[in-house]
Amino acid sequence: MQLKSVFLGTLAVGLGLSLISQNTSLLAQQPKETSAETKGQKVEGGSRAPNLPSGEVTNDPKATTPPPANKGGSSGRGGFYSALVRFDNRTPWKIQLLGNGRYLGIIAPYGDADVPATSGNMTLQAVAEFTDGIVYTWGPRGIFLSPGDAYVWRLSS
Repeated sequence: MQLKSVFLGTLAVGLGLSLISQNTSLLAQQPKETSAETKGQKVEGGSRAPNLPSGEVTNDPKATTPPPANKGGSSGRGGFYSALVRFDNRTPWKIQLLGNGRYLGIIAPYGDADVPATSGNMTLQAVAEFTDGIVYTWGPRGIFLSPGDAYVWRLSS
């Protein structure tokens, strides 16, 4: 009788662990990803969207920037982008981003922005401007990126 109890107890524990591991693997599965792609439409002399920031954010129509490998560009040695910089906004503010003195965009409050970069030296800066005239700045921060590097810069208040 005692041997039968030990066997049944061991079997119950084994089944319990099996169920736990199955549930854990279900939790670890990636959620279904959905996506959409929309092509931009050229509107000459078009009106500006009312909620865009008032700063000058323009593109040179003659400038060309090769895409990174994950966007259809060259993936061979000597590809244009070889590293990544992630801006991690840990504030409730919209922050403007600069890399090597060039405007990169705006990051949303508590958002992340991944910026493809070339290997070598890079200077990072970030600025949050307020309606009362106060300005918060981060940097300039000099970094060095080797091919394949990923650098995360956390911006906090």
